[in-house]
Amino acid sequence: MVYKDGSEKTFSYSKTICAYKNAYFFEKGSCMTCQDHFALAADISFGDIWLKEMKGNPIKHTSCVIRNEKA
Repeated sequence: MVYKDGSEKTFSYSKTICAYKNAYFFEKGSCMTCQDHFALAADISFGDIWLKEMKGNPIKHTSCVIRNEKA
């Protein structure tokens, strides 16, 4: 992941996103072949926050990424 300030963080595909895809919960066939998990081509994207520290939280949060001023 590359942040706005230019810093980067690397995540293990096999330990994160791949594990989610292999769960097959409410999956669409096209989603299982997509490699754009962060919707880099979208102006706005939303997704579940899959952080270990959020697992026991009764409120399930959603992330929102807005990639340009117009959006």
